[in-house]
Amino acid sequence: MVSAFLEVSPLVGVSLLGLLAAVLILLLVTVTLFNKLTRKLKEYETAHITLQTCLTGKSLDTLLEEYLKSVELVKDQNAAFSLRLDKIERKLRLAADRVEIVRFSAFQGMGSDLSFAVAMLNQEGNGVVLSSINNREETRLYAKPVMGGKSNHNLSSEEIEVIARAQTGEKI
Repeated sequence: MVSAFLEVSPLVGVSLLGLLAAVLILLLVTVTLFNKLTRKLKEYETAHITLQTCLTGKSLDTLLEEYLKSVELVKDQNAAFSLRLDKIERKLRLAADRVEIVRFSAFQGMGSDLSFAVAMLNQEGNGVVLSSINNREETRLYAKPVMGGKSNHNLSSEEIEVIARAQTGEKI
């Protein structure tokens, strides 16, 4: 029957043989490309497994979860530290952290500067100024409150100077 068909139309027979050859070539190209694709897929899977396990042997997902948990812990600790730091800074602003001393001679002819004024102030300029007046027979100590760098009591020039010096410097 095939031979009858080939006898009827030799052009159809040649066309069928050409078509069969083209199909075989396409099948061979498809198999070759499939093999290359399979090899590439295996390389990808190997690289993916290597990436997933990293150098520690743990999976990347596990490492990322652990990292995210540690980041959350650090965030919580940072928030707690910020609250503590705010409390400490508020307390520090009220502490007497500005101390200055000025030595002077209260009386002429006394010799060395045995008298002094000491200012102890916080960052708002509140605190106390202590003055020691020394002469040959006695020493007197005076304490005067200071609010905002000023006092309701009369201040000597040395007390004014020591308060001004104590108020300089960096504030929190």
